[in-house]
Amino acid sequence: MEKDVLKEAVQVCLTINHENFDREYNGLLKAMQNLGLQKGLIITLNQSDTFEKNGMTIKMIPASEFLMDGI
Repeated sequence: MEKDVLKEAVQVCLTINHENFDREYNGLLKAMQNLGLQKGLIITLNQSDTFEKNGMTIKMIPASEFLMDGI
């Protein structure tokens, strides 16, 4: 970990569904664009997926995976 260097934007949401996907995904994507980041992470209770757009990657992972990996 490098001090004072942003490497990834993180969004936390209990569950991603058709009602909140656009809000959570687009909000994180906008933050990544504004911060010049290529990677983003959505932490959920138990969902996983990967999304790519314009050279940016957003991974959706369960909170248990996030905590176990020590990210």
